[in-house]
Amino acid sequence: EADGKQWYQTQSTVSSGINAEYGGTNEIVKLNVGGRLFTTSRTTLIWINDTYFTGLLSNRIPSVLDENGAFFIDRDPDLFSVILNFLRTKNVNLDGVNVRALLHEAEYFGIQPLIRRISVCLSLDQCNCGSLLFHALLPPPPQLLSRDSSPGVIRRRHKDPRRMQVNHVIGSHNYIAVGYPAAIACYKLGEFSEWRPIFTTRLEHSADLMAFNSRYLYQDPTVRRC
Repeated sequence: EADGKQWYQTQSTVSSGINAEYGGTNEIVKLNVGGRLFTTSRTTLIWINDTYFTGLLSNRIPSVLDENGAFFIDRDPDLFSVILNFLRTKNVNLDGVNVRALLHEAEYFGIQPLIRRISVCLSLDQCNCGSLLFHALLPPPPQLLSRDSSPGVIRRRHKDPRRMQVNHVIGSHNYIAVGYPAAIACYKLGEFSEWRPIFTTRLEHSADLMAFNSRYLYQDPTVRRC
């Protein structure tokens, strides 16, 4: 009976180690940051490659556990809550936040998409363009482009620049819809703050008004779909 109990404990330890390294994406992770407890999921922490958290959860960097088994991280819990919220939502709210201190923490944890966003915000202080800020380029809808007779050369279908004029821009969650005189195009915000075209609808007449709503559908990453 004792041997059987020992075997079971050994197998449980091995299974726990395997789950820690290759566990399911829904595994709950507890973090003790500066004395404050945070609870999140493995998926939230590792969706960005080569960060502090991917190293921590793969045992590539040393870790310390508190008396409750949570990973202890000796950093500012207030700033960490902003970072964790970014990992959860891919959005960041800088109201009332020391932006330079947050940048330092983002660099410590290696969160490159957040580092880029904060760096852009800080660059406003040295910006020579007033309140104008270039964020990203929206590629024009493919339907408004056509191929030239020469292979690989792309030109505009309509030479009139008014055909490419943006009349409306509205957003919902991580999507925006752009109204052109001849089309309405939808773009999605990518993981690295780039806008990716999703679909385009041709118009016979320019739209005077636009309304747009998006809905997020969760897809379990552990379920394979054909």
